[in-house]
Amino acid sequence: MNSNTNRLAYNETEVYWKNYQRFFPEELRINDNNLPDEEWWVWNDYHIHLDRMTALDSNIKVVLLHGAGGNGRLLAPYALMLQAYGYDVVSLDLPPYGLSYTESVKSMEYYDWIEIISEFIKQEFN
Repeated sequence: MNSNTNRLAYNETEVYWKNYQRFFPEELRINDNNLPDEEWWVWNDYHIHLDRMTALDSNIKVVLLHGAGGNGRLLAPYALMLQAYGYDVVSLDLPPYGLSYTESVKSMEYYDWIEIISEFIKQEFN
């Protein structure tokens, strides 16, 4: 996984995701005390933003995926719940949503999501 602190981060610059917190039970709301760790993973021309909720002693990792119009940060309350039960959790922003992007001039296709997810899982679990 590649990390780059020069890129945008939900924890530091993007705040719109906070508007959704009121819809979750208090114990699942994300705040300054339980923010996901943010990373960047680069694959081909894609720069994929990741949110991690790590459980160091876990033997199980959960990959959360959003649908069209969503992003990984919107899944953070679910990641927090899973982490509380001992699961290691990672959420991707699938491009062009969230903070992920591509430097390619070709248009994004649904098939690209399948390739990104497949490659990420291969790298994450090897």
